[in-house]
Amino acid sequence: DKCWLEVKEAGGRVLYSGTLDKGEKRSFESDKSLTVVMGYPRGLDIIHNGTKLPVISLPGVVERTFGPAHNNPKK
Repeated sequence: DKCWLEVKEAGGRVLYSGTLDKGEKRSFESDKSLTVVMGYPRGLDIIHNGTKLPVISLPGVVERTFGPAHNNPKK
């Protein structure tokens, strides 16, 4: 399924804002924390620092912040 996605670095710089189609892949790298806002998180496979994270099964728009290299995501 499609998923709207916005990815911002700490400080507010937008790295991506758009809709991902099923099977489409995007990669984001930063030495800063990244905040990801997802419109349909169940439609995403998220890999953070090489580790696939559990699917986010919450309905609606979800926001998560991921720390730079080898930090755990914050809810």
